[in-house]
Amino acid sequence: MNKSLLFLLLIALPSVAFVKSFEHIIWYILVGYLVIVSLVTYGFYWYDKRQAEKSGPRIAEKVLHLLEFIGGWPAAYIAQETLRHKTAKRSYRFVYWSIVALYQYLALECLLNWRIAGTLFGN
Repeated sequence: MNKSLLFLLLIALPSVAFVKSFEHIIWYILVGYLVIVSLVTYGFYWYDKRQAEKSGPRIAEKVLHLLEFIGGWPAAYIAQETLRHKTAKRSYRFVYWSIVALYQYLALECLLNWRIAGTLFGN
């Protein structure tokens, strides 16, 4: 599958859930937050890649995963593809894709008004 198409598919569900939630949130604050988190995430990937190339001090993987978890996972995907960084280590990729899957699930739940969790937990 084309990686650009994969990215668009992964971003689609959370984007629709994001737009749906506009009635409950101040959208421009969330957009600003996501822009900042994305820029920071990409910047950290870039810095870590440069440090890896010159055997300098690296950014801890847990920091990169935290940035992905707090909303930077799309920027992390772009950084991984454009910088060719963090694409080979299976344990890293497993955690990253788990975070992406969590976002997909939460977006789906949001769009379905939390019916899946309600069914699972008997609500």
